[in-house]
Amino acid sequence: MKLLFVEDHQDLLDIYKIEITYELKGIPSFFALSGEAALEILENEEITHVFTDAKMPKMSGIELTKEIVKKWPMVDVFMISGYPGQYTQEELKDIGIKKFFEKPISFDELFDFIKTL
Repeated sequence: MKLLFVEDHQDLLDIYKIEITYELKGIPSFFALSGEAALEILENEEITHVFTDAKMPKMSGIELTKEIVKKWPMVDVFMISGYPGQYTQEELKDIGIKKFFEKPISFDELFDFIKTL
């Protein structure tokens, strides 16, 4: 298992790094500040699961997901967003998003979920 977290706010990405590095010791985890940076990591690493923010400049989480599904169909994509009503569960599923997490994220919920993967 290799995880990739995509978040365009550096302060939130730093929190992810701290929490995930501490709680998920032994699980390789990567972090990207943009969809473009995420695609570069995906090109170079065998990522199995991507957790992406929804709203990001240049490339949204939806656009990123579409690229991932097209190029790496075996990678599972999950969305983390502060805009829970923006998309229906059906729309997210049709795009290729396996699960939606609402911000502010509960790290306990996230870690419990990751441990089931």
